[in-house]
Amino acid sequence: MKVVAFLASLVLIFVIPWENSVLFSGVGTLSRLVGILTAGLWILAVVVEGSMRRPTLFHALVTAFVAWNALSLFWTVDPETTAEAVFTYAQLLVLVYLLWDLYSTTPRIRAGLQAYVLGAYVALGSIMFSYLTDRAGTMLRYSIAGSNADTAGLLLALGMPMAWGL
Repeated sequence: MKVVAFLASLVLIFVIPWENSVLFSGVGTLSRLVGILTAGLWILAVVVEGSMRRPTLFHALVTAFVAWNALSLFWTVDPETTAEAVFTYAQLLVLVYLLWDLYSTTPRIRAGLQAYVLGAYVALGSIMFSYLTDRAGTMLRYSIAGSNADTAGLLLALGMPMAWGL
């Protein structure tokens, strides 16, 4: 069962660099849809198999950070924005645990890194398409469809050391 969750997580990692390029009404981005599916498969696998890799101090600190942000809903001046941030942090918390549990061996880690690099190539293709069709975004910079140039640069910059290491 965890093999299926692992394969789904590879697809999730692959779509992260170009997540805003494909949108679904009512759900949001492609990565959110794949992420929900992957999280569901992983949680099901953990329940069925009855085991999960033991969390570390890092996981406790991340969980405490998300809990503190959730508690800040009681004193925030902007409840909507805070609730949105807490929801995002909660999704990232699930992703942290999911990746920790599923990526416990070197071959699996390398597969995850390779999935991100391949996804970065899709993002790079989107930037090149924007350039070739002269679709400059804000401040006349080219970007991934649905993203700004700063986000595109960050996503590609994250992929470079991964590609170098592979």
